[in-house]
Parts: sequence; structure tokens; C-alpha cells
Amino acid sequence: VIVGERGDIIWYNKLFISQVAEMEDVAGVDITEFTSGKVLTELAAGGADVACGDKLFTVYLNPIRGERTTVYALYYVDNTYYKNTEEEYKQSRPAVAIAVFDNMEEMAQIAKAGEISQISAEVEMKLDRWAAETSGVLSKIGNDRYLIVLEERHLQKMVEQKFNVLDAVRTVKIGERFTATISIGVG
Repeated sequence: VIVGERGDIIWYNKLFISQVAEMEDVAGVDITEFTSGKVLTELAAGGADVACGDKLFTVYLNPIRGERTTVYALYYVDNTYYKNTEEEYKQSRPAVAIAVFDNMEEMAQIAKAGEISQISAEVEMKLDRWAAETSGVLSKIGNDRYLIVLEERHLQKMVEQKFNVLDAVRTVKIGERFTATISIGVG
């Protein structure tokens, strides 16, 4: 597509209409409608990523200087497939979390015989359910430590939900006053 100094479309081809604009006549239309609101100066720095409809493009700008005016040729490169693949790659990357049963020793001191193994099993079950919601994997790596491996997309949801498993574990109690607690570290 060719645009004037003010960003108005002067010339376009059929491919621009069918792939980018998806309308019949765009002559005189401001190019920012097809550059995600980015103006010409923002496009000049080696290409800019824009979205048009459900497609993703990288737009390159080439100034064409005349005697009196300058016009700009904009080249749209459809890289929807590559951008979607990149996003899927980022979202499916493995993330690791370590959960520690913080007060297991204190609970063991006040628990009745055999009660601590039941409490530990309850905490582990709640962690296992939490990891299973995300298709994650839980592994016990110590007496009071657990390793959780999951995808980055699920980790983001857990952060948004403020690690609701913390509240679930607090429902495990000895008596009325002493509740189980865990800490979760993510990396």
C-alpha cells in the first residue's frame, strides 16, 4: 500500500484488500486503521507488529522521496502462523514450583500418635488435586517438600487466582486452633 505524508492511503493492490483491509475501497482512509493505531513514525523503526482482524502482520515502511513530497510504501508480511507458534511455545514452556509444608514439625509435636501421617496425606492430596487441575505433575521430594512441574499458561492462572491452594491447605487442622500452612516458590 502507498500512503501520503498525512497517512492517507493513495494506492493499494488486491492483495492488500483481500488480506489486510477486508473492505472494497480504502482510498483516502487513514492507514492507522490498518496499523493497530500506529502512526508512520512508529513504523519506520525496522518493522512493527500489527493486528488486522484475526491476522498478525509485520509492517515495513519505505519512504519514497519526490521533489515536493514524500510518500511511503508499506509492506505487510503475514506472520500469523509464526506469531501464534511463538505464543504457544511461550505458554507451553515448563514452569517449576516448590511447595513446603511450613509447620509440619510443630503439628507433629502436638498431634496424637499417627495423626501427623494423616495430616501430611491430606496436605499432599490437596496439592495433588491443585496440580491435577493444570495437568501438572506433583512429586514429593522430601518429608515436607513437593515439586510441581506445569506449563507456563497454568502458572499464570494460578498467580491470578492467588494460589488458592494455600486456602485449601489451611482447612487441614489439628483441633480448632492449629492449621496447616504451606509456602510456594515459583521459578
